[in-house]
Amino acid sequence: MPVRLEAKPRDMVWGVLQTEGVYAGLRIGEIWFDAGPLLIKFITTADKLSVQVHPDDAYAGKHEAHRGGRGKTEIWHVMDATHGARVAIGFAAGAGAVSRESVERAARNGMLERDLDWLDVHAGQTIFVPAGTVHAMGAGLTICEIQQTCDITYRLYDYNRLDRGKPRELHLDRALEVMAERGLAPGAGLVNLPFRGRYFGVESFAAPPGEPREIPAGHWIVLNGAGTIGGQRYAPREVWRISSPTSFHATEETKSLLVNPC
Repeated sequence: MPVRLEAKPRDMVWGVLQTEGVYAGLRIGEIWFDAGPLLIKFITTADKLSVQVHPDDAYAGKHEAHRGGRGKTEIWHVMDATHGARVAIGFAAGAGAVSRESVERAARNGMLERDLDWLDVHAGQTIFVPAGTVHAMGAGLTICEIQQTCDITYRLYDYNRLDRGKPRELHLDRALEVMAERGLAPGAGLVNLPFRGRYFGVESFAAPPGEPREIPAGHWIVLNGAGTIGGQRYAPREVWRISSPTSFHATEETKSLLVNPC
């Protein structure tokens, strides 16, 4: 029997302010789903996120054992993007020589953001962000993120924002230690689906309304659409654990992702 995973909303300083309902007054930026060795998120940005980088398994195992000792490689699938919405992956070719010293200097004087390689993005694109890649998300995005289950983030630069009344912490020393050359770990950037990496495989799975279809085992991420799976109703922005191939029936055109750990 397919199991719908519990959705866990997160209040973030850059999230979308909720004006009604149970989350009124909160800025919901992320919704988390526990998928075993993987963490699946829906991310909605009303403002720019910090410039950040994540450690790999080797670094996390040595320096972050008390926080699980696991690195963070992730992949983003763009669900929606306003005109001009952007993400940053690594440093731009025109940024000149990129060294720990130059990155630290730019981070401290507030110029780091301009040195990043910003990409205009649109719905349907997928971006691979392996550990060691310097990255950021702009405003106006809705993204499905699949990642190793890890919450270790090293911020290189933020926007003087307060989180619950306190400035958000930067982690320059550790960020500079884990940063790949030019902020780009191997393979980082736009990719096509299906995608298979060291930690997860991701494929797109679309279905028009009509006859029932079968979906393989894995974690099924409903991007949009409606219908039933295993006799249960599904809706957009849900994640289901499917333990064996299961029949589903789309009553509205359904776009989804199927994810399996590697």
